[in-house]
Amino acid sequence: MQALPTLAPRYSHIGCRRWHHEERYPLPTETFPDEEPMIPRIRVLVADDHGGMLAAIVSVLEDDERFAVVATAATADEAVTLARGTALDIALLDVNMPGNGVAAARALADLPRPPVVVAISAQSGGAVVEEMLRAGAVGYVTKGRVGDGLPDLLARCADGEVVLATPSGAGALRAVLGAAQRV
Repeated sequence: MQALPTLAPRYSHIGCRRWHHEERYPLPTETFPDEEPMIPRIRVLVADDHGGMLAAIVSVLEDDERFAVVATAATADEAVTLARGTALDIALLDVNMPGNGVAAARALADLPRPPVVVAISAQSGGAVVEEMLRAGAVGYVTKGRVGDGLPDLLARCADGEVVLATPSGAGALRAVLGAAQRV
C-alpha cells in the first residue's frame, strides 16, 4: 500500500497554516482557450402597446448577446411601475402608447437611478422628437429601423451617445439646444 503525501503545515512559527497542497496543486490562473470572457448584458425594458411590434423588438434584442430584455410593458404607467422595481440600463419607449411616452420619460428621469431613455415611434416629425428630447430621451428611433441595426443604436445610447435615427433629428436637436441657449 502506497502512503498518501502528508499535508504538513508551513509557516507555523508565525501562526499561519499554509499547506504544501497549494504548492503541489495550484489553482488555475488562466481561462480555457475556447472560453469567452463574460460580458455584462445591457438590461432593457421595452414598452409598446402594439403586441406585434413589441414581440418583434424583443426578438431582435434577445437575438443579440449584448442585451437582456428584463421587462415589457404596454402602457406608460406600467413601464414606470416596472422600472421602479427592476434594475434597468435602457428603457425603450413607444411615444404614442397609452399614457404617453413623453410622460413616461419624464417620470423615469425622476427615478433614483434613471435608465437611459430611447424613444421609438412611427412618427418622425421634428416636434415629437423635440418633445422626447426635452423629456430626457437620448435616443429616437423610427419603427422602420427595428430590423435595421436597432441593437447597435441602443448599445451606442447605453455607451453615452445621443442617437437620433430619424430624418428630423438634427433639426429637433438644434431647436432644443437653441431654446436652452436663450434661457
